[in-house]
Amino acid sequence: MALLLLCSAAAPVSADTIEAALVRAYQSNPQLNAQRASV
Repeated sequence: MALLLLCSAAAPVSADTIEAALVRAYQSNPQLNAQRASV
């Protein structure tokens, strides 16, 4: 999660919401999903 926030701070502003960005990240990154499941 911290990595996502750091990346979003460096990226240009877009129309996406944080929620939409998280959904996209979880859908396209199986390692992220596995880490979330283990918490």
